[in-house]
Amino acid sequence: MIESVGNSNLLSKHKIGFLAPSHVAPLSVLPTLDWAISVAAREDVAVMSGFSSQTERDVLSFLAKGKCGIILVLGRRHYKKHPKEWEALLPTNRLLIISTSPTTRQSKQTAFLRNQYICQQSDEIVMPSVPLETSSLFPLYHTFKPHCLT
Repeated sequence: MIESVGNSNLLSKHKIGFLAPSHVAPLSVLPTLDWAISVAAREDVAVMSGFSSQTERDVLSFLAKGKCGIILVLGRRHYKKHPKEWEALLPTNRLLIISTSPTTRQSKQTAFLRNQYICQQSDEIVMPSVPLETSSLFPLYHTFKPHCLT
């Protein structure tokens, strides 16, 4: 059951899925933030991510200051009250929040299904680097062949 809040017209833009593992190699951080700054300036795209890992949250802070659309995909049901950063973006029509699970808490399984949904819905996928074999992103890397920034 997919539910959403915000500007659903963002789904018609060119969607860039962004997935980052919990641990990103230090050499990947600067290229990832440079990428975020350049994408943030584009009005023709929407970046789709769970924005749950630290790197994804860092990217979100740069995107929020720009012009691009932001599609935030939750691996759980919607929060009763959204964080202030998200609430500030909703009136600008630059944010769409999608819930992919009816559960109240995100689990490893719902996070994987959320990431799979992001890959399936995106026109292109970007990761900071090739994920380690132990990463939950590793199977998605092999299936969807994302562009890696380093």
